[in-house]
Amino acid sequence: MVKRVTLVDFTDTLFVAEKMGYSWNQAHDILVRDEICPMYECNKREYHVSDFNEKSNPYGYSEDTLKIMNAFCKEHNLKEFTMVND
Repeated sequence: MVKRVTLVDFTDTLFVAEKMGYSWNQAHDILVRDEICPMYECNKREYHVSDFNEKSNPYGYSEDTLKIMNAFCKEHNLKEFTMVND
């Protein structure tokens, strides 16, 4: 059985952040600081919407990161996805 994977590019999150009022560079800095984007030798990262739970915040993300990523998941109706950074 082949698993269906939703691929998104890191910059897709920045477009959503701009709609929320963040500048491109500001959103980039926020998400990179919390290591959301795939970096260095790892060119992809898998996420589930529960990773961005505002109450439990299992990974200790900043409030801004949680807002951006939850808006991104909601806008694209995502429960889980794989982020790539080309």
